[in-house]
Amino acid sequence: MRMKKNERSQVSAAYQTHDLDLASTLICENCSLMKISLTGNRAMFHFEANARISKIVSKFWDDTIKVPPLKYSNTRKNLKSRIYSMKR
Repeated sequence: MRMKKNERSQVSAAYQTHDLDLASTLICENCSLMKISLTGNRAMFHFEANARISKIVSKFWDDTIKVPPLKYSNTRKNLKSRIYSMKR
C-alpha cells in the first residue's frame, strides 16, 4: 500500500485517513477518533493529532507495528458497523 499525501500530513487539530486498516490500528493504539465523515461511499477518519500518531503511522506503513489480533479484528468490525449505520 502507498501512503497518500493527506494520510502523511497533519492538520493542526486532526490527522485524517481513508484507510480502514490504519484507522483500526490507530484506535487499537489508543488514538482518539474524533469523527467519521462520509463522502459518497468513502469514509474519512479524523483523529486527534498528537506526538505519537506520526510514529504509529510510520510503524504501520513499515509493517513493524504489533497490535493484538482480536482487538484489531473487533475494532475493524466496529468501525465498519459505524460506517454502515451512517449510510442508512
